[in-house]
Amino acid sequence: MDTVYTGKKAEMQEYFENTPALFALFIHPLWYLWYLSTQFKGWVSANYMLVAFTIGMQLTGFLTAPSVTTAINATGMILGVTCITAINAHKSVNGWLGLVSAGFIIASGFMSKDWGVIFQQVAYIMALDIPVLLSKAWMGSKPISNSMDKKGVIMAIVSFIGAFIAMYIVITLLGTPRIIPNSFLFAVSFTSSILCLKHYRIQYVGWFITSMVSLWTWSASFIAGDANWLMLVGALIYLSNDIIAFTLSEWYAPYPFNINHKRYLAEQKNK
Repeated sequence: MDTVYTGKKAEMQEYFENTPALFALFIHPLWYLWYLSTQFKGWVSANYMLVAFTIGMQLTGFLTAPSVTTAINATGMILGVTCITAINAHKSVNGWLGLVSAGFIIASGFMSKDWGVIFQQVAYIMALDIPVLLSKAWMGSKPISNSMDKKGVIMAIVSFIGAFIAMYIVITLLGTPRIIPNSFLFAVSFTSSILCLKHYRIQYVGWFITSMVSLWTWSASFIAGDANWLMLVGALIYLSNDIIAFTLSEWYAPYPFNINHKRYLAEQKNK
């Protein structure tokens, strides 16, 4: 349950919930930091457990092989998982978490020369992180979950085709292997980001596809000895977050398999 404030804090909360994050940061920086701290309250227990597990796993990996590279990778993974769980909880702090985590992941991509990851993170920044920070609709704590409509279908198709073609051209010019799979993953991730920004719950179908393909890719790499267990477990964490979104988050409350379904029906009946 979200914390209910009274008096001055209630006024502050109402202000920030109706003010774009970047604007609030520069107008009321200290109070905005307080508001950001409230964004980590009211999550379902599974979200907290997923973040805690990620911290423990990454800390173990770092202590096993401490280095600057491992520290950057671990920090990026922790912030990234916290970002996706914040999206589950429909908290606008995901914009900041996504922006900062992207910086660490891009740094990791440069060190490993994984250009696909770099382009993917840049796309996330442009399509999701910055728009969220400029959006009033993403502030506040009550999820606004939209079902797919004609506009959403057109948006998804255009986003997917545009992203696929763009990444196909870039990867071809760079000479990166596995052009089709990488272009497909990029297109699905980019499209999911657009749908997330617009509050379409079907975004999680895209995230689920991305997680499944990533799990398959890292499993094959792990078995072949080309990747360590941290990357494989990381893929499982993202898949777990998708399952939490379907079953425990407010995004899928209109469906019987979601834990919030009965409350959703009661709210609809009282309207």
